[in-house]
Amino acid sequence: MNALARAVNVGAWDLTPPLLAQIQLAATNDFAIEEQMMREGDYPFLALHVRQHQRFFEYFGELRREIECGEDNCVYLIFRIKRLLTGWLVNHILSADRHYGHYRHARNRKPA
Repeated sequence: MNALARAVNVGAWDLTPPLLAQIQLAATNDFAIEEQMMREGDYPFLALHVRQHQRFFEYFGELRREIECGEDNCVYLIFRIKRLLTGWLVNHILSADRHYGHYRHARNRKPA
């Protein structure tokens, strides 16, 4: 996301398609692994977590369309990129993913 923001900032539009593809692939792979772990661990909030991942892709898709359509306002695009990254870090990773980590830790501590 930071590399994407830098590319937009300097007008290196030729760099944006591979960066967007890299972000898409990384998120797809990471979410698939995470969701599989949650399925295997019977995480009771899996459906909610999957919806949050879907929302990320919806927001990312909107951002991608704005970049690919040539939104002229670079400041606006950089704001959107940073907002997506920061929002995801704060609202999802530090909250929802952390909750799963606590759940998994608690399950692993229980005697069989």
